[in-house]
Amino acid sequence: MTTSTVYGEAEYTRYLDTEQAVMDHDMCDDDESDEYDACDYSDDSSDADSQDGLQAEWDWDSTPLRDRTADARQVQGADDSDEDNDMLDGAADVSAQQAARGRDIQGIPWERLHFTRAKYRAMRLQQYKNYKNLDVSLDVVEKEVKEVSTDAEFFNFAYNTRAVKSTIVHFQLRNLVWATSKHDVYTMHGHTISHYSALSRRSLDFLDLGGPVVPISHLQRAPWLYHQRATTATLRTGGPRIYGGGGAGGTGEGVSSGAGGAAGPGRGDAGGGGAGGAEDGTWEAVGRVQVSTMCVRNGLMAAGGFNGEMVCKRLDSGAEGGVAYAGRITRDESAITNAVEIFESASGAVRVLTSNNDCLVREFDADSFAILSRHHLPWPINHTSVSPNGKLVVVVGDDPDAFLMDATSGRVVAPLAGHVDYSFASAWHPNGLTFATGNQDTTCRVWDLRCLSHSLATLKGRMGAIRSVRFSSDGRFLAMAEPADFVHVFDVRGGYARCQEIDLFGEIAGVSFSPDSEALFVGVADRTYSSLLEFNRARRCDYVDAGV
Repeated sequence: MTTSTVYGEAEYTRYLDTEQAVMDHDMCDDDESDEYDACDYSDDSSDADSQDGLQAEWDWDSTPLRDRTADARQVQGADDSDEDNDMLDGAADVSAQQAARGRDIQGIPWERLHFTRAKYRAMRLQQYKNYKNLDVSLDVVEKEVKEVSTDAEFFNFAYNTRAVKSTIVHFQLRNLVWATSKHDVYTMHGHTISHYSALSRRSLDFLDLGGPVVPISHLQRAPWLYHQRATTATLRTGGPRIYGGGGAGGTGEGVSSGAGGAAGPGRGDAGGGGAGGAEDGTWEAVGRVQVSTMCVRNGLMAAGGFNGEMVCKRLDSGAEGGVAYAGRITRDESAITNAVEIFESASGAVRVLTSNNDCLVREFDADSFAILSRHHLPWPINHTSVSPNGKLVVVVGDDPDAFLMDATSGRVVAPLAGHVDYSFASAWHPNGLTFATGNQDTTCRVWDLRCLSHSLATLKGRMGAIRSVRFSSDGRFLAMAEPADFVHVFDVRGGYARCQEIDLFGEIAGVSFSPDSEALFVGVADRTYSSLLEFNRARRCDYVDAGV
């Protein structure tokens, strides 16, 4: 993935509401310009097409909508109600009942603007340019795309909450929304991971990573760390918040601090309340973490950081509970953690799998956080998914081809050829026979283990790369998210021939089905209309299908 720079604070604030985000690494020196195309985001700054594409992919800005609403407010005068002002600002939540009466599901007051929704959509489709790493024609892909009907309605709009905002640290990584039940969703904003309840309509901080993450056992040996952490937390939350726990064994590649555990390979010390060592045998705290990716599953939250960090916390520990693990898992120059996967191994044990730009896939035990294996691949790894039986891993990265890998040995079982650019998403169907990969060539390919010479289906988005893919746990649906504006839900049982197209405005931080497949959540990152959209299963589809 592209890592030659991270967004500067001025540019980043232009697009997202990130007053807590502080960008520390490789700031773009653009003479105070707010334009993304002034920055070198790729390894080859002479590639004009790639630069223009990046600006277009990240350049969703609700300024036209925001400016027009401000004008509209002035026209309305000071007698407007608070509800009207909230609607103009996009600050009010939207319910299914309000949407049924004609209100926009994101609260955008189209009737008060100087253009219609249809006109604005047409303009977006015309002006949007998809970001590509490789200068290749997509004509060959177009020939393979499956013809799909987009008039299906598998999920009904239920609610849009403005209480939840999302932040995207890296434009290519969009796995920042996770549902653990129909009513519980975890999201990320700034340096904070939050828990949202769809029942109470409230969002509460679950883990604040804006300051040093220090195990309690180390605070006893280094009181100054307590003062530093307490001061930071007091300024941000009004009271001290100390995260920590025991220590896991070191990996020889980074710092470990978590639940007590056995020593890992390398120079790290054993756990039992201590922390593993760094490469030089010393110990250090994990500082402010810019969360690039996350995963919440099996009672565990795992977050990956822009500087190669991984922080894990158990869901039953509560907001004030200690972290189970915190450390840098790599010290490579390209240290970013691109993806984290929580899964059950073939033996039934819970594991954590990380994908990094240093070309390594690492497997950790979710109890001790000792590293169990490392597998090296020939290119930076952007995402991995483990099969339901825990035996196979789909690996995608900075190469058009993906790999199917043996989970134990790391041996490549088969290459997966078909995409023409880099891939950033993958997912397994619960039947363990089919899986999907999402690519910057604007397609998602569905593969069948029984015939890997070609993809089973090639599904295309409307305008951009496929940044996130998810199968529902019942195997009925495949959700496919573009970088902005569109989420597609395909009917797996019907051979992917029918699709529901969710049409919105804003950068998509992530999508997630609830474990019971009854709900679908979409996180939107935007300066004005940042929110979490909730859709509920439209059961009438089952009755229609049964009658066919």
